[in-house]
Amino acid sequence: MNIQEEIMNVLQDDDESIIQIENSFSYYNIKYNRTEVVEALRQLLFEEKIEIQYPFEKKDERELDINQIEDYWFGLTEVGKKEMKKILENMSDNLPS
Repeated sequence: MNIQEEIMNVLQDDDESIIQIENSFSYYNIKYNRTEVVEALRQLLFEEKIEIQYPFEKKDERELDINQIEDYWFGLTEVGKKEMKKILENMSDNLPS
């Protein structure tokens, strides 16, 4: 999976902050730095695959304030959920039988 797919994978069960996303990456030994994670989050927001869940007043925003990045909680949108479902289906289809 690429970084965007990895982020969506982390978000598929629950909303998470960037700290939780990075902790999940660390736990599974997935190597991305903060700059790469922020850029991927920006792209996912732009593509409307994720949205800001908290703070609530930021929910419709498509830009990240880097000074507040640790305050944001992100969640998958319906578009993101559908894409993640396809990714997981493709992965299971490619498993050896």
